[in-house]
Amino acid sequence: MKHLPNLLTAARLLLSFAMFAALVTIGAGGDNLAVYIPLFRTADAGGRVVTAFVFVVLEILLTLFILSAGRHPRSRALTTRIGAFAAPVLFCVIGVVVLVEANTFGVFG
Repeated sequence: MKHLPNLLTAARLLLSFAMFAALVTIGAGGDNLAVYIPLFRTADAGGRVVTAFVFVVLEILLTLFILSAGRHPRSRALTTRIGAFAAPVLFCVIGVVVLVEANTFGVFG
């Protein structure tokens, strides 16, 4: 019973990280919908479960990484310098990969 407070603290910390990751995901909503709707459409039931699990785990890990890396002065300087160019390029590449993988272009030909 003496370990119960430590477990409650760990559970609260994990829940707060999960809630933060969920809020970031909801905040970026349009990008995630554009990626995951075609992905879920083309996957079978097992693929959907795996995709959802991987998404949740990677979203939490990405949030933790961003929280720690965002505090470093060098990463702030790099993001300030190339962020305005890198973000749109990254989103375009992700969009094209999703469109190709979902066979979206097959509709036209």
